[in-house]
Formats: sequence, structure tokens, C-alpha cells
Amino acid sequence: MRRDGGPASVRPAVAVGPAVAVWPAVAGDGPTVEALARRHGAWPLRGPAVVAVGAGDRVVGYVTHGPADPDDGARTVHDPVADRTVLTSADAAAVVVRLLTADPSGPGPRPRSLRYRQAAPSPEAAEPIAPAILRAAGYSVGPRRLEMVNPLTAPEPDPGPLRWVGYRPALDGRFQGLYRASFRSSLDRSYARAAGDPEAGWAAARRDAGAHAHQLWFLARDPGGQDVGLCLLNGPGVWATFVVFYLAVVPSARGRGLGRLLAAEAVRRAAAAAGRPPRWPLRLTVDLDNVPALAAYRAAGFRPLASHTLWLRAAVTS
Repeated sequence: MRRDGGPASVRPAVAVGPAVAVWPAVAGDGPTVEALARRHGAWPLRGPAVVAVGAGDRVVGYVTHGPADPDDGARTVHDPVADRTVLTSADAAAVVVRLLTADPSGPGPRPRSLRYRQAAPSPEAAEPIAPAILRAAGYSVGPRRLEMVNPLTAPEPDPGPLRWVGYRPALDGRFQGLYRASFRSSLDRSYARAAGDPEAGWAAARRDAGAHAHQLWFLARDPGGQDVGLCLLNGPGVWATFVVFYLAVVPSARGRGLGRLLAAEAVRRAAAAAGRPPRWPLRLTVDLDNVPALAAYRAAGFRPLASHTLWLRAAVTS
């Protein structure tokens, strides 16, 4: 099979079977990949493409990969697509499995694991991958996540009785201590990795605050003077939205409605920074199994935006 970027042979059908090969895309693959992506509602691409090549050097599918996570080396797999106009259903499924296990072979270290973000069906989304295909590719189902949004049009007044303390470097130890303590008995499975390595999680939180530094971060103190929760609220940056990176109550203070107060304070702070009318909304993502957090966010004016399931593959094999 040629991989020099030259013109591919024109064939009425492609026999995939064991002969399919997976390669990083070359310049000559561009038009075919774009046509497939547009047909499946996945254009523009979300990262460098890896293509599946059948007989006659014909591209019969592709997948894209996000950058390696700096904390654990994992890459996120986006929109694996097979060309069903030339493939049987069985061959298309085989191509997708092959793509889901492909090593992106891009710049940087070899990924130690892969993640696939399976969005809930919608008319705008790319065709979802069946769970059976993901399992055949060695993935296991992970957390179900819900993206929520608050338009910042009607922030509530501060109800008390908590005292809010903004971040400054001298308080870094208090913030990090709350961050570590909040993982105990957490209902949010997505933070399991950070719970096992809180130092790396804290470093990621500081990094993702970006150019906005930590000016919107705050912690909560109760009337007795105890630190009971924190919110790592990031400014719009490149996302054109405020983001609740992390919000939590320590285990000893749970069950008192403090999560709703923290969420409401995040809304107030984001609304004050967004101006009037607000230039950006406030978004967050939460595990669907975390019922108390969902209730707190809904009470603070957040509404569902989209949901997805994370599928995880422990190691790359090809």
C-alpha cells in the first residue's frame, strides 16, 4: 500500500478483512478525510488524523486524537468514522475497531491509554459508536457526564452564612488542603485519578487556570471559622466561557446544603466578571451519578446542555 500522498486507485469496493492498515494521514488523504468528516457531521477535525487504508491505497476510514494529557499520558479519541458507501456493515465495524486501537504515532511520548467520549445522540453529532464495538476494541465503560450551563442573567443574592475568601498565594496551602480532603468519599468518579495523585491534580488545576491566574478561586468558611469547601472558577480564556473547574465540600460538612451556596457564589462571581449583559456563560461538567451535586447545580440556576459517556482503554497495542 502506498503512503506517499499520491493519488489513490479508484475501486468500486474495498475488501478490508485482515488487509486493512492504519497509518498517520498524509497530504494526499486530505480531500477524502474531509469528505468523510463532512458526511458524518465531524468537520472540522479535532486533531491530527490517523487513516485506515484498504486495497488500492484507498482511505476507508479515519480517526483523530487529541493531545496527550500532561498528567497521565492518555489521548482522547475523536469521531472514528468508516466509509459505509464502500464497506459492508461488518467491514465498517472492523475498520472502526482497528481505528479505536490505533497508535496515533504523532509528536510527543507514546500514549499510555486512550479515552473515547461518547456523546448522547443528537442530529448534529457524528454517528455514535455502538457499545459492542467499543468493547471489542478493548474499551470499558467509564463515568457518565453531564455538561451544564448558567447564562449568568439572574445571579442570586448572597444568602449567607458562609464567608468567602478569595485566593492569594499565601493561602495556597489552605486551598490545596481542601482540594485533597474533598476527594474522600467523593461521588464523582471522574476525579478518581486525581484522588490517587492529588499533587498532580492540583498542578493540573493551577495550569488550567491559565492567563487568568487564580483571581476567581475562592474557599468557604462556616460561622465557626472552619474551611468547608472551595471552588476553582476559571475565566473565559480560549473557551469563551467561564468554567467551574472544580467545586467541592469537605466530607465533614456535607449534607448541609453548602454545595448549593458554593455554586451560587460561583455564579455571582462569574456574573460580576462577565459584565452586563454577560459576555460569556458559566459551564461545568458533573457525573450523572452524583445526585447531590446535580441538585446543587440545578438550584443555582444551571441547566443541562449535553451528556456523554467516557470509555477507557488501558493501553495502546498497535
